[in-house]
Amino acid sequence: MPEYTPQAVYTDEDQAQIVFNEVGEYEIGIETSRGNCVARQIKKVLVLEKSASDIDGTNKNNQQQIDDFILYPNPTTGKFTANVSLTEREAISLKVFSFANNAIMASEKARGQQEYSIPFDLSGLPSGVYAVLLETPYANALRKIIIK
Repeated sequence: MPEYTPQAVYTDEDQAQIVFNEVGEYEIGIETSRGNCVARQIKKVLVLEKSASDIDGTNKNNQQQIDDFILYPNPTTGKFTANVSLTEREAISLKVFSFANNAIMASEKARGQQEYSIPFDLSGLPSGVYAVLLETPYANALRKIIIK
């Protein structure tokens, strides 16, 4: 394992954004506590060379690909819409993950458009914070959705 320590660029009570400046395999851990009970979980993360598929929404020609990605209403009772606007027609994939166990709770795929409006109904899920990942051929974006 590399001796490099990643840098946390953003943290709040629900998430942390970490930047890795060196390629390698890292172990990332989280520790939670409630009263005298403590739980720890460690996952391995593989950091690869930067590619054309940049997380900031730019494509291989360094052009912005994701114009807009909005989830509404947020917070929600479980029914919400994902609006996606791209700079060109591309296929997209949307995946909803649970922050509690990183499981995929829902997913949708669409193609052939530049603008998408995709409804979700997660009314049966427990209250909490979920992650919605937008994937396109050249860019990814992540948003949080809160289910009341």
